[in-house]
Amino acid sequence: MLGALTAAATIRRNRRWGWLLGLLVAAASWVLYVAQETGDLPGLQQTWWEPTRLLSLILAVLYVRLASRVLTQHAKTKNR
Repeated sequence: MLGALTAAATIRRNRRWGWLLGLLVAAASWVLYVAQETGDLPGLQQTWWEPTRLLSLILAVLYVRLASRVLTQHAKTKNR
């Protein structure tokens, strides 16, 4: 959560590394989801289709698409 909040604050300040940190947070959410569902982490139930977890994964995908667009635009303007 701290990583997501830091990313949001730095994105608001129009910093490139905030987008990159957000990508790291999104990737970590996917990795931890798969690890929890396939590895049976202690104390957590396997719930592949729980709606709020699926929503968070969908939002992570949307964030990755947005971040890739923004970072591509940033790279294009920097090269000009």
